[in-house]
Parts: sequence; structure tokens; C-alpha cells
Amino acid sequence: MNSIIKKNITDLKPHPENEKIYTALESIVDLVDSIRAQGQLVPITINDEDVIISGHRRVLAMKELQFQTVDAIIKHYESPELEVMELIEFNTARVKTTIEVFNEIKHYREMYGKRQGQRSDLENGTPYKGSTKEIIADALGIGATNVMKIQFIYDTDPELLISIDKGLATINSAYKNAQAIRKNKEEKVEKVKENLERSTSILFGEEPQHPEEVVSPPESEDTEVVYLPKKILSEDNISQIVNLLEKSNARFCVSPCCTAIVDVIELIKNHRYEEAEKQA
Repeated sequence: MNSIIKKNITDLKPHPENEKIYTALESIVDLVDSIRAQGQLVPITINDEDVIISGHRRVLAMKELQFQTVDAIIKHYESPELEVMELIEFNTARVKTTIEVFNEIKHYREMYGKRQGQRSDLENGTPYKGSTKEIIADALGIGATNVMKIQFIYDTDPELLISIDKGLATINSAYKNAQAIRKNKEEKVEKVKENLERSTSILFGEEPQHPEEVVSPPESEDTEVVYLPKKILSEDNISQIVNLLEKSNARFCVSPCCTAIVDVIELIKNHRYEEAEKQA
């Protein structure tokens, strides 16, 4: 069992991740009144370098009361990730905003990605089995479904999480809004893909199925129009496209309903400019 020691309050440092995770400004008036009346009842937890793991609000309250020392327990952590994990676990009972819960989820996912977050029973060392979502939910004391929904909402539109904290939406209603936004985006993407396929050919030199939807520059006797297929519309293939067009003295066909081809034209213009700069 770790022993309790006295630490000078001026030596203590807040953990840098604490203010990143817990962003809401909380009043410590009640905590100040409690410590003034009863003193420090629970020791804070710090690491080997006097960085606070648990007790940030208590230290703020005791500074306000002009305490010179605090009761503390020093713990050694094998990695910074495990420090953050325990910092979050110490705040399980805390009243948190939805944004703060997401911040906790984000940190847990990052830790599991580094294989640092594999929980185990501290008494018998048995690994905790379950999906990442279930393990995070268990660690945070919330439902696995809410873990999924909060992550989905944030990935779709972070402003929806803020609306929950403002009382303008619930997790369920924000999740439904996020689903609608995703569906709308997916439909737009499919429409662009469809338009691209209709306004360009699958192979070079092949006429589009719907030429009336293709806007092409005026042709001259020495200019060939080349239809750019979607499979080569990428920056990786830009040199190949430039070489082909220069050899054929070709111009572009541009679809009015798809910006992808326009983007390629800009890439080619930039490429030619960069090549000219290099040659100069």
C-alpha cells in the first residue's frame, strides 16, 4: 500500500492532459467550503515528478485557502499512456459534459491503438476480454451503445455534441441527425460518381455514352479531344497524364457536373509550372 506523505503545494504541477480532457469551467466554491470546514479528507495522487494524476480541483481549492502542504500518494507509472488512463479512471464519478466524455473516449482509443490500454484485473492479472467499444464503456461507466453514438456524432459533425451540452439535443436525437447528414453526404458522393461515369469514358479515346453532357473546348484540325477516365484522375498519375496530353496535343473534356476533372486540369497546370521552374 502506498504511504501518504506531505508535499509542498507549490511543487505540484497539473497534468497537461487534464485540461485537454476536462474543458468545462467548474466552480470550486463548494469544495473550498468543504475543505475549509473539514480539511483535506482524501490525499491526492501524483507521479514521480510531482505531476497531479488525481486531485486537480482539490489542489486549486487548497491554494485558494492558502494551504502550504497537501497530503499526497506518489505512484510510479510504466508509461504516459497509463498515467492518462488512471487520470480518467479517477474521474469516473465526475459529472461531465458530452464533449468531455468524447475526449475520454478519444484518449482510450489512442491508448488501445498503442496497445497500452489492455486492461487487466489488478488483483489477479487476468486480461479483460471484449471489444474496444465494450472495454472503453466499462472503463468510463457508460453504455457501449453511447460510446459508439458519441464517436459517430463527433466524426460526422462536432457541433452536434456541443448542442447536446447546450441542452438543445439528446444523444439519441443528435445521433439521428448525424445519420441523416451521413446519408445525405453519401448520396451526393454517389451522384458525383454517377455523373463522372456518364461524362467521361472508361478508356482513353472512347466516346462518352452521353456526349451532350460533356463540355469540351473548341477543336482544331491539329487538336484531339481526350476523355479522362476516373481511374486515372489522381495526383499519383499526373506525370503520365501530362506526357500523354503533350504527345497527342490534346485538350480536355470537362464535365459541368463533376469537379474532379477540373481539379486534374489545375494539377496539370501546376505540374507544368513546377517543371518549367525546375528547368529554369
